[in-house]
Amino acid sequence: MTSLTSLSLKSNDLEGGFPKCIGNMSCLQTLELSFNNMTGQLSGFFQNLSGGCTEKKLELLHLSGNKITGFVPDFTRFSSLKQLGLAQNRLNGTIHKSIGQMFELRSLDLGDNSLKGVISEDFFLNLSSLLNLDLSHNSLVLEISHNWVPPFQNIRSISLASCKLGPHFPKWFRNLGVIGMVTQLDISNAGISDTVPDWIWDVFSSIEYFNISHNHIKGNLPKFSSLFLASYVQLDMSSNHLEGPILSLPPFASYINLSRNKFSGSSSFICSISFELLTYFDLSNNLLLGKLPDCWSVFGELAVLNLANNGFSGKIPPSMGSLHNILTLRLSNNFFFGKLPILSNCTRLRILDLQDNALSGKIPEWIGESLPSLLVLSLESNRFSGNIPFQLCRLANIQILDLSLNNISGSIPKCFNNFTALSAERSSHAAITYEYNSYYVSGMTVSPANYVVHIMLC
Repeated sequence: MTSLTSLSLKSNDLEGGFPKCIGNMSCLQTLELSFNNMTGQLSGFFQNLSGGCTEKKLELLHLSGNKITGFVPDFTRFSSLKQLGLAQNRLNGTIHKSIGQMFELRSLDLGDNSLKGVISEDFFLNLSSLLNLDLSHNSLVLEISHNWVPPFQNIRSISLASCKLGPHFPKWFRNLGVIGMVTQLDISNAGISDTVPDWIWDVFSSIEYFNISHNHIKGNLPKFSSLFLASYVQLDMSSNHLEGPILSLPPFASYINLSRNKFSGSSSFICSISFELLTYFDLSNNLLLGKLPDCWSVFGELAVLNLANNGFSGKIPPSMGSLHNILTLRLSNNFFFGKLPILSNCTRLRILDLQDNALSGKIPEWIGESLPSLLVLSLESNRFSGNIPFQLCRLANIQILDLSLNNISGSIPKCFNNFTALSAERSSHAAITYEYNSYYVSGMTVSPANYVVHIMLC
């Protein structure tokens, strides 16, 4: 097939090594073999592509999502290469320095491997055409001076998650060229123990995906309502040492995770802006106090709401019953009291976690009648009283049912022996996972995302 210009066999069950004959396809410009079960050394792949016209004309090579091993070899002979995808393989060792000579390279994805070594400024020496860079989830150390001016001045996406960048916030981000050009930045788990500099919000004013989670970043939040220009922002600043009040949030966010920080003060900011497109909202494990505002009817797309482990008090707002698309509602370890509001319209609920509060009254019958998709129901450590309603027996998919440490009386309904999903064998470190729709960074495209709950089963 010497006239073939594009070959795509991605997302199949192909096994084995790389056919040598592909190197004879002298007109091949695109080779897509991602997400198969291919094995062998990466150097062997490149060797089988070398020696003919293929190495001069190949522009796109995607081998991500296989079981390819070895190091990243010298591939400067592939002078026309514009996209190189090697993510999610079993690559190890260092990255050959020749990668910095790839003038035409626009997308480099080496994420999710076992690569190691030091990445200096020479690594990027001539990558002036680079638009997308992903070195995430390797064991790489970036040693770059603060005043370095990157050759890639039009870059759109930078993912350096789990690379060693810290302890200071990378000041060379300030020299990324045209302000507002970068739309995706992931520097999570990068060993940063600095504050977020004020200039960062100018440089990334058009950001759509911003992830600085799992660092040791400290300081206060800015007033987000006047910062972001993009719609459908995804913001993840979780697992840091951020503190102080939350003054506002991005007005058109689709994903917000500020969990595991030290934020304090009231939750009045929740109602300050309309969140029609928000699908994921996590403020858990902070120091937030007071009553929750009763404005949840505007969160029409919300799928995941986690407010656990704070100091919220008062009654659970009735408007939470209007969350028609809610799948996970976690309000555990707060100081909520009174009767549970009617959530019978939340028919898609998978996880309802209300443990460690002061909720009272009878366990509502509508839980069994209206929430058929429940996987987890935790009412532990409250003040519920009365009998267990037999309607709970209709929870055919329930895997965790915890009614302990309440004031419940009477007998256990005999129909509890119908809980077949609950009795199924599973690992002691099991996780409950489900997909939910999320407005991803590509505009209004609705894409699936995963929500995972790790549980311990004795």
